[in-house]
Amino acid sequence: MTVLRIRGVHRVKARGRFYYYHRQTRTRLLAPFGSAEFLVELERLNKGNKTNLETLPGTLGGLIDAYKESPEFLTLAGRTQFDYQRIFDYLKPALTTPIEDIDTPSIVAARDRALKKHKRRFANYVVQVFSILFKWGVPRGITKSDVAKAVPRIKRPHGARKVNRAWSLDEAVEVLNAAPQELKVPIALGLYAGLSQGDVLRLPRNAYDGDRITWDRGKTGVPIRMAVHAELKMILDTVAADAPLLVTNRWGRQYTGSGFRASFFKLIRRLTDADRVAPGLTFHGLRHTLGKAVIEAGGDTRDVMAMLSHRTEAMSHKYSDEADRTLRSDEAVRRLERHFVKHRAKNSKTMVPRGGFEPPTRGFSVRCSTN
Repeated sequence: MTVLRIRGVHRVKARGRFYYYHRQTRTRLLAPFGSAEFLVELERLNKGNKTNLETLPGTLGGLIDAYKESPEFLTLAGRTQFDYQRIFDYLKPALTTPIEDIDTPSIVAARDRALKKHKRRFANYVVQVFSILFKWGVPRGITKSDVAKAVPRIKRPHGARKVNRAWSLDEAVEVLNAAPQELKVPIALGLYAGLSQGDVLRLPRNAYDGDRITWDRGKTGVPIRMAVHAELKMILDTVAADAPLLVTNRWGRQYTGSGFRASFFKLIRRLTDADRVAPGLTFHGLRHTLGKAVIEAGGDTRDVMAMLSHRTEAMSHKYSDEADRTLRSDEAVRRLERHFVKHRAKNSKTMVPRGGFEPPTRGFSVRCSTN
C-alpha cells in the first residue's frame, strides 16, 4: 500500500492511531490527514501563523474561546474572570489538544504537573476550571461529559498551616489598635461586616447611612443589607460624609489591590515579629473570624449565610465548623460532668484504673481505696 507523504509533515503512531505534526514547529495537525482542512492548517504553519489553530473548534482552545464569549463567563465578577484567565494562560501549551483526547487520566496528569510547578491550591483550581469548561460544553454539544468530575482534589497535608485561618478576638483588638486610620476602616469592615477585600476597596461612602450598609457583593451579586455593629459604627463615622469611598489610602485616593495588600501585610508582619499576634493572619481570615463568632454567639449556619452573603447554606459550613465543633465538645464535657455527678450519687465507690490517679475536682470526685 502506497502511503501519501506530504513535505514538512511528521507522522507518529501511538495507541494504534496515527498523528501528524508540522515538522518545523512540532505543532500537531488536527484535521483529517490529506483533507483540504489539513492542507489549510499546514499552510498556516508554513507561513508562521499559529493563532487560529489555538481556537479551532474541537480543541481545548476552541472550548475556552467559546466559554469566554458566553453569558456564564461574562456575568462573573471581574476577580473571578481574572482567576479563570490565570488558568487559561497556564493551559496555553495545550490549547491545540483535541477535546476528544482529554480524559480523566490526562486531567489528573495536568493536576500533578501544576502541583510541581505551583502549589496545591493552584493544582486543584486547574481541575475546577476543567470541570467548569467541560460541564458548560455538554448542553452545547461541544463536550460529551464532565471528565474532570472524577478527578480527586489534592488534600492539604496533615499539620500544614491552615490558610486564611480565623483570627482570635485578642488578635483583632491588637491589629485594630495598631492600625493607622487608612487600614483601621477596612479591617473593621472585614471583622464586623465580613466584607471581602474587593468589596471593601470599592465600597462607596453613601453605602453607609449611619446605621446600615447597603451593597451588592461583587463576587456573587448577593445583596448586602446589614445593620452596623456599634464598634464598626464608631470607626465608620470618622469618614467624611462627602468622601467618595469609605476606604482610601493615606493620600485620600482609592487603593489598588496590590497597594492595599502591601500596606496590610506590612502591619501584620510588624505585629507578628513583635509577638503581638500569631503568624498566619490574612484579610480573608476576617470572614472566617466573623462566621466563627456568629456560631459562638449562639447563631447557626443560616445566620452565617446572611452575614457573609452566601448563596447557599452549604457555603457557610466551612466558616462555622470549627466553632460548632468547639461548642459541641464543650457541651459534651458538661454532659459528662453531669453524668459522673449522677453516677457518684448512686455509688459510694468508683472503679479506677490499676495504680490509681488524681481525679479532676471539677464536677465530680472519686474516692480511692488502698489495699
